[in-house]
Amino acid sequence: MGGAAFLSVWLALGVPMMVSRGQAWVEGGDQAASVVDAIKHALPYPPAGVVLSVTGAPDAVLPQIPPGNSGAWVFHNGVSLERAPQSAYRRVDLTVIGPGQTADPARPSVAFDVRDGIVIRVP
Repeated sequence: MGGAAFLSVWLALGVPMMVSRGQAWVEGGDQAASVVDAIKHALPYPPAGVVLSVTGAPDAVLPQIPPGNSGAWVFHNGVSLERAPQSAYRRVDLTVIGPGQTADPARPSVAFDVRDGIVIRVP
């Protein structure tokens, strides 16, 4: 395949794919911001040392295409989930835990569940 032909194929296929992937990353950022904003709205002034238990937070914007495309990350593997509320509240005394983790019973805790993009405070 000559250079001009390769460039033509890349422009025909590559550019739309990159635009689509870029839109997925924007959507992922919007989803992350929406979850954090909803938590902050439901709990505007968390007590000192609070543990926020969050289940159902989205991992990535789909589609995921095997073997290596994991989609645009939202809260991939829960890594950014702890830092996002700390940043939003501008406090480092908050701890965020995900599914399968247990809150320290000596600390105040508040639970949230994310279902289809809606954040629900769990009593």
